[in-house]
Amino acid sequence: MVPRSSLIIRSLAGAYITYLGGKLLVDSLKDHPDNYVFYAGAGVVFVIIGIFWLGKYGSKLIKKEYQDDSVMGQLKDKEEQSEEAETEEAETEEAETEEAETEEAETKEGE
Repeated sequence: MVPRSSLIIRSLAGAYITYLGGKLLVDSLKDHPDNYVFYAGAGVVFVIIGIFWLGKYGSKLIKKEYQDDSVMGQLKDKEEQSEEAETEEAETEEAETEEAETEEAETKEGE
C-alpha cells in the first residue's frame, strides 16, 4: 500500500497541474500568441492529466486505501505485529507440546 503522505502529495500535484493547464488554456485563448493552438492543446492535456491524478489519488484518500504513516499509525502497526508474533509463538509451542505428548503415548504403547 502507498503511504498516506504520498497520496496527499499526488493529489495536490494533480490539483496544481489542473490549475496550470487551465491557466495556460485560458491565457492562450485570451492573448492569441503565435502558436496559441499548441498552447491550448497543451493546456487541455495538462487539465486531463491533473483531473485524472486528482480523481485517482483523491478517491484513495477518501476510501482510506493507504498505509498510515503517522507516528500513531506506526505504533499501532508494531503492536499488531507483536501480537501476531505472540499468537504464532503460542500456537507453535502448543503444537510442539501436542507432538511430544503423542510421541510419549506412542512409545508407552510400544513397550
